[in-house]
Amino acid sequence: MTKPNQYIKIFSRVFLLVMLVLCCMPVFAQEVEPDSTVDEQFQQKIENYSEQTEAEIDYTDMLADLEYFLKHPVNINNAGYDELAALKIMNDIQINNLLNHIQKNGKLLSVYELQSVNGFDAELITQLLPYIKIGAESEKQAFNFKDLFKYGKHDVIIRYQRVLEKQHGYIKETDTAGNVIPGSHYLGSPDKLYLKYRYNYFNKVLWGFTAEKDAGEQFFKGTNPYGFDYYSGFVNVRNIGILKNIVLGDFNIQFGQGLTLWTGLSFGKGSEPVNIKKIARGISPYSSAYETGFMRGAGVTFGFKNFELTGFYSKRNIDGSINGSDTMENTDYYISSITEDGLHNTQSKADKKHAINQQVYGGHLAYKTRSLNIGITAYGLHLDAELIKTPKPYNVFDFKGQDNFNIGIDYSYIFRNFNIFGETSRSSNEYNKKGGIATFNGIMVSLDRYVSLVVAYRYYQRNYQSLFASPFGESGNPYNESGFYTGISIKPHYRLLINANADFYTYSWLKYQVNSPSNGFDCNVGLQYKPTKKITINLRYKYENKVSNSDDEEAAIDYNVPYTRQNYRFHISYPVSSSFTFSNRVEVSRYKNNTTEPEYGYLLYQDIRYKSITFPLAASFRFALFDTKSYDSRMYTYENDVLYAYSIPMFYDKGIRYYVMLKYKISRNIDIWLRFAQTFYNSRSVISSGLNEINGNKQSEIKAQVRFKF
Repeated sequence: MTKPNQYIKIFSRVFLLVMLVLCCMPVFAQEVEPDSTVDEQFQQKIENYSEQTEAEIDYTDMLADLEYFLKHPVNINNAGYDELAALKIMNDIQINNLLNHIQKNGKLLSVYELQSVNGFDAELITQLLPYIKIGAESEKQAFNFKDLFKYGKHDVIIRYQRVLEKQHGYIKETDTAGNVIPGSHYLGSPDKLYLKYRYNYFNKVLWGFTAEKDAGEQFFKGTNPYGFDYYSGFVNVRNIGILKNIVLGDFNIQFGQGLTLWTGLSFGKGSEPVNIKKIARGISPYSSAYETGFMRGAGVTFGFKNFELTGFYSKRNIDGSINGSDTMENTDYYISSITEDGLHNTQSKADKKHAINQQVYGGHLAYKTRSLNIGITAYGLHLDAELIKTPKPYNVFDFKGQDNFNIGIDYSYIFRNFNIFGETSRSSNEYNKKGGIATFNGIMVSLDRYVSLVVAYRYYQRNYQSLFASPFGESGNPYNESGFYTGISIKPHYRLLINANADFYTYSWLKYQVNSPSNGFDCNVGLQYKPTKKITINLRYKYENKVSNSDDEEAAIDYNVPYTRQNYRFHISYPVSSSFTFSNRVEVSRYKNNTTEPEYGYLLYQDIRYKSITFPLAASFRFALFDTKSYDSRMYTYENDVLYAYSIPMFYDKGIRYYVMLKYKISRNIDIWLRFAQTFYNSRSVISSGLNEINGNKQSEIKAQVRFKF
């Protein structure tokens, strides 16, 4: 077991190694492009949202969009709503105010004129600056087939990743006869491989593909004779005449507020206190390595003056468990579960790969003006067999059957500094002919440029069913939840920002590990103070009050036990030179239920980031100490990672974690990343369980990536 004084030695050695590399690398002047790593505001959004959900979230496509706008800033003098909304920085009121300001006063001559736009302050303008520019004339690139291959940009990324310690799944167990025990090991190597290619012609014509092999999956043999376990590709054409958008291959589709139809990234409750309104992208290409929740087929959008018409069709095979005595005769053939982890590293998981055929088809019609947006979405889902889950009290109202139909109406209306928005949807199928209703409605008010307020109400009936929904809410599901939410943002001083929100919610039916109807409450209060332009101090308090089943094994019937969870966070970021920026965080969590004593968790870390406009190396280093009593007092934190990857580890137990990441620009067109992360646990002799089990008290991971642009 590693002793505390050894931690200091490890920390010192890693720190000296980083400094040595920085000092010894050859120095030469070179133009360095804006770093595509997400800024601290986006980082905070990711952290807050991760605390609300256990689901794996993929930010790949959003990071790709941000990087594109860094290199090709939006000319706001000629941009429309869609282009400005794609930045995901301004809300609809601010976008509408900007467009009205330009229409009334003429084109902007300088970014400093943004200060005169209603609802714009120095903080918002600072966030916008990397992604916008001021131009007098339209700079939109006309489509020219001859130039398609001449002026487009190619982007290739290759990534390698691996856990260094031996995991139990890579040790083949044998029986007394020497035969390998089925299911006792992973099929492939512990290497994780990733390949991505993308072509972009002025954001008008795009195509690309993604390939991935997860740890434990086979490569060019066995279950994957054609190489990678997962392949994805698309072709996308935009804004050519009345053809606004067409995607062939893999794509996401987003409409309304996520109640009827929404795939891909969806920031929900917890990400921001006021800007809870979703900004739908319609159809968009899918280039993520996350293997579930997307469409495969074709989607097209036509634009006619103020109208938009979208149609789509998807047909793909998804993972799941098939039960039946005779699948050839379709006798008693049904789907018992749908699997969404995308892993095929054991034989049982490989047997579930692409076992179910899924078809999705439908469309969306929208009427859009600068202040009014009304849309209607309708789509059908068809599986090649009935989905019949193992009956449990909490899943009585879950979708079952072979077909499902959803229809919804969404709206958004802006009047001066008021934005009213929402969506109402209905589902129906052969087992739920009367259908279920879900509705979400809110109003956002910008009282002035220093105060914003939002109030929203949601009501999701327990028998509403949609397999492609991602609405605002506590659980992230579009059913069995109702609630009242309010959030406020106040800027009493140009250096001070206060955010707060509160949410009251109820569940009319049982939930997983909650065997009765229940309710809950949570609130957040955050304060950001900037004593200078480069120093940022964040304070946050979070409170949750929920219920869960008792862990009393002697009880004849599970009963609910209320519990509270609180988090206190202090975070500061400050430069110590033109090249070095330090960040520090102290976080404390407190968990308490009615049957136990309160337990506490502690997290402390130091960040060091290096970046210079004249030096081709960027570096990030973190050293963290954590101490929590159990999973209940866990904490999350965002870590810098290689481009298009992300790391949001969950901390519980007691130990240390550190990582170091280097990015070196070999030339204008070639970048490389190296990342090493390691976690030590004080009181463990075994890490994880099952096939992921590691004998020892440390876990190490390496990651290497190279990027070619041409």
